[in-house]
Amino acid sequence: MKLPAPLLVGVGLGLVALVGLALAGRKLAGLAVTAAPLVTPTSSDNIIYGGIIGGTGRALSGDREWSLGGWLYDVTHDTDSRISQMLTGAPSASEPLPY
Repeated sequence: MKLPAPLLVGVGLGLVALVGLALAGRKLAGLAVTAAPLVTPTSSDNIIYGGIIGGTGRALSGDREWSLGGWLYDVTHDTDSRISQMLTGAPSASEPLPY
């Protein structure tokens, strides 16, 4: 029994497509491994934290060692009275300014 030519062509194209998908999958896996530190929340190479959040915090505070975690600790543990006063609200007119 002889197989029809369109069936053989279809099987051949299917095998080529399967091999192509396997190679593309390997490339995508390599790219995912390379890009993982850029989007991992705990990584110091995270582009959102390091570039946007950390950069803004360092620029506004003027402190090259500024970190979001350190700032949150300071806010929640009252290590900086200016921050706690800012969070509790503005002083009344009878209170002196906190300078």
